Amino acid sequence: MDLMGLKTAMVEGDVVGGAYVNRGCVPSKALLAVSGRMREYQNDHHLKALGLQTFSFTTKEVIMAAKG
Repeated sequence: MDLMGLKTAMVEGDVVGGAYVNRGCVPSKALLAVSGRMREYQNDHHLKALGLQTFSFTTKEVIMAAKG
């Protein structure tokens, strides 16, 4: 656009970078999401507030379940 003498501005309505960078196909984002959920599920108070029973699991069990 600059070659034609035009200027361009972009306004993001959500987080900067969009869904792809922040929630999409970036493997580190998936790992961060899983680790956040694991932390939530290991919090007894959080689960009881949702009316759920507490349980325990290891990282190895999570990886094995993810592999199918």
